[in-house]
Amino acid sequence: MGDAESEGRTNHALWLGPLVAVFGFLSYYTIFFWWPITRDFPWVNLILLAIGVTLSITGLRRAWPRGGWRALAGAVGTLVSVTVSGALVFYVFSLSYGLPDEALALGVGEAIPVVSLSDDTGIPVQLAAAAGERVILVFYRGHW
Repeated sequence: MGDAESEGRTNHALWLGPLVAVFGFLSYYTIFFWWPITRDFPWVNLILLAIGVTLSITGLRRAWPRGGWRALAGAVGTLVSVTVSGALVFYVFSLSYGLPDEALALGVGEAIPVVSLSDDTGIPVQLAAAAGERVILVFYRGHW
């Protein structure tokens, strides 16, 4: 018995591995980021990335003996899978720890420091000028 390619079977792992890995990467930012259980520790994405890398390596191992474009496609697919996996792991476990500490946040009822912010038309407004008035401050996380 020969390898899967010589028996006429398609090497699905060759293209499925990078596809699963890229989905694992993108789904963190588009799907799983909305829930703390999958945002704080991206276990679903890590599983998808592990499956993608495993499939890519399997596809490369099956394609390598045949050589040619299949071996090149397997190498590129494995490189893509490993790269997107490394990028997500680096972001989640390294860059995310560079965000400001929770201890720096204002508590409920604490006075706001002297600050100037732009209103919805771009005009700077001193918060001290609004003393005694009700003010709604809306902050958006700037990582997207």
